[in-house]
Amino acid sequence: MTRSPLKTLGIGLAALAALGLPAACGGGGSQPAPNGTVGTVGGPESSDSPGTGAVPGSGSPAPGEVLDARTLAERVIAAMTESGGYRMEIVSTTKSGDQVHNGYTVVELDLSDPMRPLSRATSENDGQTSEMIRIGADIYIKQPGSQTYTHSTVDGASNPTDIGFDQVFAHVQEVKLVGRAETAGQQVTHYTLNSAELITELFVDDGYRIVHAQSRVSNAQVETDSDMKVTGYGKRFGIEAPDPAQVTEG
Repeated sequence: MTRSPLKTLGIGLAALAALGLPAACGGGGSQPAPNGTVGTVGGPESSDSPGTGAVPGSGSPAPGEVLDARTLAERVIAAMTESGGYRMEIVSTTKSGDQVHNGYTVVELDLSDPMRPLSRATSENDGQTSEMIRIGADIYIKQPGSQTYTHSTVDGASNPTDIGFDQVFAHVQEVKLVGRAETAGQQVTHYTLNSAELITELFVDDGYRIVHAQSRVSNAQVETDSDMKVTGYGKRFGIEAPDPAQVTEG
């Protein structure tokens, strides 16, 4: 099984968990939504109007129609993978009983060289900051309160362009087209993704790249609200390895 730069760093599941996806969820392919129209997704490739079309030849679904989760997943995953890189900013609030935890995570990825991915993630949770950097197969982790990074390596054979958004879709039970919307001055297509404990409002641009996602996961033990914005498509971010003087071997 291949692993992504996000998954390999441990960032992917953390970021997805911040979006409300339980960290225990495994990978695997997405499943079609029950009663979905196979091969049909509302989206930018309409022959009639932007954002409301579908796969060519399948007709144009109306807002509120249940769509095929697998088709949407494939398009979003391909678009994110081929983008060359991006920046995710995730804000989350988790409530468990009387406890409230606030999190803020920024993940930057440079996928311009698919065989040498670069990524940097900085997370702040309840005032504690941690950082993870990947330079190809080299991983550097700075734990909260530490002044140094621990160095380790990952399997160089792992696929660095499989960015892990398949896990967002793998547990979706229903996808509905909401319609066209505007976020941050940009025209997007809005979908609602539902599963047993998770609901996600997903906004993608005309190339099926994620622009914004809002999620809530709720069960008997915990409730998490999160907001993710994705920007900087194709940027390089200046990601470099830390100073060797700040690095210890893991």
